[in-house]
Amino acid sequence: MGEFVFKYSDGLELRLISEGDVGESLAWDPRREGYILSASLAHNISLWDLSALPRQPKTLSPVHVFGVF
Repeated sequence: MGEFVFKYSDGLELRLISEGDVGESLAWDPRREGYILSASLAHNISLWDLSALPRQPKTLSPVHVFGVF
């Protein structure tokens, strides 16, 4: 399972969790607020929508996973 963990100064924690390999990098979308792309060692790109977070964020699954060959 791939996972990115963000720890905030107020003690809250957010985990971006995806099926597959460990995450390698993250990139913010400059045109769409709250959207993140992550790349994994398994050559997958995951799209995350942070606006879909509940009030007390814990975990978030990707909106879509793109397979890169």
